[in-house]
Amino acid sequence: MKRLLLGLALVTVLAFAAFAVLKLGRAPSPVTSGETPATRSQRPGEAAPRLAAPSVDLRVNGLPSGAAPFVLTLGEPVLVEVQLRHPDRRAKDPIRLEPPSGNWAERVKIVVTDAGGKAAEWPFVVTGRPSAGGLALQPSAVTTLVLRIDQGARSAVVPGSYRMSARLDLDDGRGFRGKVDSAPASVDVVAPQAPPVGAALGRRQLLRVRDALLRGDAAAADTSAMEMLRAEPRRPESFIALALVQEARGERSRAILSTETAISRVLDGLEPEPAPASGKPAPRQKAGPKQATKPVPKPVPVEYVELLHRLERLPPDQKTPH
Repeated sequence: MKRLLLGLALVTVLAFAAFAVLKLGRAPSPVTSGETPATRSQRPGEAAPRLAAPSVDLRVNGLPSGAAPFVLTLGEPVLVEVQLRHPDRRAKDPIRLEPPSGNWAERVKIVVTDAGGKAAEWPFVVTGRPSAGGLALQPSAVTTLVLRIDQGARSAVVPGSYRMSARLDLDDGRGFRGKVDSAPASVDVVAPQAPPVGAALGRRQLLRVRDALLRGDAAAADTSAMEMLRAEPRRPESFIALALVQEARGERSRAILSTETAISRVLDGLEPEPAPASGKPAPRQKAGPKQATKPVPKPVPVEYVELLHRLERLPPDQKTPH
């Protein structure tokens, strides 16, 4: 009888031990305070995974940043383009630029400092109607935001040397969080000199046309285009200015013809091949038939080509907003 009771007690002890081992194997692993299953891979002290940051590029009056400073004439238009891109064109997901309130475009600022590093208040305003709320920055797309200084506010810009950059500020964003600055650009603001001619006149009139169209003043844009056409009828800028006005009117066919004329004027402006850069005279060639100087075509500005492609994609008689 004693042996039977001893056997039953031993079986009970073994069964209890097996149950305890089984329960221990099913228990969840220890969790650090404040840690959830979703964040368990990120231990205290480890940096949180960061989302990809968009790239920010700056163009001033239609030109990208370069080694030479931009020269802005006092009182003339100042147009700034901020281009936002996804850093990985092969990515599957967009970058969300989503502030907790307001518009994503309100988080793009133009930062200007003077030669001493002091902030300069240049009153830029956003043109057009950017999409409300957030922006999904797609890997294969480029989003361009255009800002300008109103004519009445240009008195805030005084002659001097400056540095300018574009800043995307989304430290409190719901998607991407942080600040991203473009490469800084050097800017020299100068007082008006002698009346411009040639290419300088073309650049000024094109800026005036674009600025007028951006503020919705079609009459002023037409006036600036006609001034250029009368002053320099053979220059390509005359026809680009005319094409921009015609595009705003919905005159697609005429705008295409004007743009093609401008491109042909650029290609027709052939220049002789430049002399050797070393400054030494070129070695003498053996006497023989005189060779003609090889012409070198001028490059067509990329904005001319972009304008032509944009016009070709438009349906006939379709007005486009600026």
